[in-house]
Amino acid sequence: MSALEAIFLLLLQASIGSSALIALVLLLRRWREGRLLPRVMPLLWLLVLVKLLVPALPETPFNLFRVVPALVQEASSVVSEAPAKSAASGPASLPAAAQPAAPGAEASAISTTDSDKPTAAAAPDPAASALSLWLMLGALVWLAGMLALGGTGLYAALRFRRILKHAVPVQEASVLFALEACRQRLDIRRRIGLYELPGRAGPFVYGWMRPAVYMPAGFAAEADSRQLTHVLLHELIHVKRKDVWVGALWAAVAAIYWFNPFVWLALRSMKADREIACDAGVLDALGEREGSSYGMTLLQLARRPGPRPAPGLPFALFPQKRGELKRRIAMIARFREGSYRLSFPIIVLALAASAVLLMMASAPLQGPKTLETASAKGDSRGPGSLGITRNMDDFKWFSSLDRLRVHTNFDFKVPDDLPQGYKMSHLNVDQAVREEEKDRVTVGFVSMSPAAGYVPRFELKASLNDLRETYRVQPGEEFWTNAPAMWGKPEPIAFRHEPAEFAGIQGTLVTEVQNYAWHLPEHAKTFIWKDGDVWYALDYFSENHSQKEGTPQHWMNLSDAQRDQVLRSFVWPDQVKATDYSGAGEPFPLYDTEDLDAATKILGFEPMLPKTIMTEKLTLDNAVMLQRGGRNISYPSLIVSDSLESTYRAPSNAPIGDRNDTVSFYQGSGPLVEADKLIPPSRISLHGMDLLVVKDSNSATNPYGFDKGYNDDRTHTYYIWESGGRHYVAFFRGMDGFHNEVLKELVGLTKS
Repeated sequence: MSALEAIFLLLLQASIGSSALIALVLLLRRWREGRLLPRVMPLLWLLVLVKLLVPALPETPFNLFRVVPALVQEASSVVSEAPAKSAASGPASLPAAAQPAAPGAEASAISTTDSDKPTAAAAPDPAASALSLWLMLGALVWLAGMLALGGTGLYAALRFRRILKHAVPVQEASVLFALEACRQRLDIRRRIGLYELPGRAGPFVYGWMRPAVYMPAGFAAEADSRQLTHVLLHELIHVKRKDVWVGALWAAVAAIYWFNPFVWLALRSMKADREIACDAGVLDALGEREGSSYGMTLLQLARRPGPRPAPGLPFALFPQKRGELKRRIAMIARFREGSYRLSFPIIVLALAASAVLLMMASAPLQGPKTLETASAKGDSRGPGSLGITRNMDDFKWFSSLDRLRVHTNFDFKVPDDLPQGYKMSHLNVDQAVREEEKDRVTVGFVSMSPAAGYVPRFELKASLNDLRETYRVQPGEEFWTNAPAMWGKPEPIAFRHEPAEFAGIQGTLVTEVQNYAWHLPEHAKTFIWKDGDVWYALDYFSENHSQKEGTPQHWMNLSDAQRDQVLRSFVWPDQVKATDYSGAGEPFPLYDTEDLDAATKILGFEPMLPKTIMTEKLTLDNAVMLQRGGRNISYPSLIVSDSLESTYRAPSNAPIGDRNDTVSFYQGSGPLVEADKLIPPSRISLHGMDLLVVKDSNSATNPYGFDKGYNDDRTHTYYIWESGGRHYVAFFRGMDGFHNEVLKELVGLTKS
């Protein structure tokens, strides 16, 4: 049996099991219409997708192939045995006695019939030969159909990419502000492009590596702020759920199993359930009171004329067919805040049921082969020893070069002769999250003589990856700029790479240019070189312009002599003599017990750092040792002395109040506040201790140090107390209604 036939047989087996699984999911979908959680159905369709992509899985005693007639398996057995029979019997025209016999095998050439006469060898099984022929024909037809569908999809994708060239980046400040607000609300870290595309009926998301939101031309101007928020949140939820990638996988599955109508039915149902899940996500973010207005937005978009993208492409669309729109409106009408969130028991039950159903619907593995799964890359550099669950743990910042080196997977050189008046300002590392990636280190330097409106600086980057690739146009970022609209339409960012030699070092000079229709261009210069296995990039010059006046500002402005001075001074960290990389007196985050020991030494006592509070409803999200005299002070201006700040928040899948509400707990050995600067406080008693309460309704003090009058639409409340000679502050950003429960636990800890 050829490889093509073997693949076709395996897919036939998988198709039978997958059809049974799809039928079960469709029955559940219809039987529990309106009762299944909107987030459960996408999980079930993901289960189906996994089954289709991985045809062979370990079987269970309850495998569906033990119930479904094993026609395909029998066919496989017959076809595989046919060649063996033919080879064993030899040419059909010769009698067995005429064929040469192997030594010691004479008996095999003697007939065992009653007549005791030699007979002709067994001929190939006609049924097996016919089945083999049909199997080959079926495999060829399947291959032709798959190639035809794949080619059609590829042509449609290339054709639509040409259409996308007519897309225009949205420049209106209010629309971009709404996009940024929605992106932050959903905790999406990457930048998302926003474009208008003429001739489209509704908004959609497109792009695998750089997903972007496309809206019909003129929609941003026609829609009010509420409708715009609805549309942007819906599309960004598609981005967060990686629906474009999932859609691409489903398109590939449809091409592979094009002969199975159940797969096409599953694809259509999956798309409908995906939209309902995004609708539920929007209402989770906005609240059930927004349900009626969100439903009106859906109806208005459904009435917009114009063509829609080809259904075979991996899009994430907004409204769809009338029947599906009716289901979405019904879900919105039934929505109650928190009712569609997945609880922990449901997740566990879904995972267990998924594993069982997958193996029940799997074609049995042939022979002793087993599935191998790559283990996740372990990273002992994380903060696991302290139980901190940061949202962006692959990005770390430090005040000390020695601590940064502990958390990187390579060593690198640093400059030891800085231009006069400059000093080290920050140390960051973007840690690799995939096996093929490498860490990237950033070391910043600032001038101690600020210019008008900005602080001169320069930056060094180091990585084992080729940093020249960082300074190239990335798809989707050609027009990224935060310049005011009065500067005119920005042209695509351009990078010019040219060989250069500075301070005797051969490398590449990269010039980045951003042109505008009605304003002077902005540009920057970077020198990139390789020393051993390490790539370095020195960002040393930039010409920017002030937002209001548009006057030139040189945020990075090393002269040629200063640049060469820096380049000539690179040494290994252990050889540094003149530059201070110690970070003494600076704030630093806590990643492991070594950082906790350093904080204990500064405070003079071992601080409390509970991993969870409020019966595990709030988890430790961040911990920073604050030193008042350091740079980059980001804690409330109310705090005036060294303290350990530990921040707690609820998980995003089970928020308390708003998903961004937090409580920060400060511990110090000296008074943390200046009593004479407090807004007139009140007092409460808890666990026998008096607490000062400051409700900062006007944001006179706030966690960002902004001017009086700043308002982030959340209450700011401070609780201040002393116990055992130590001083404490609990700062609540929102979380209204839960203060007393949290305080009871925190105050109880300090009392004990």
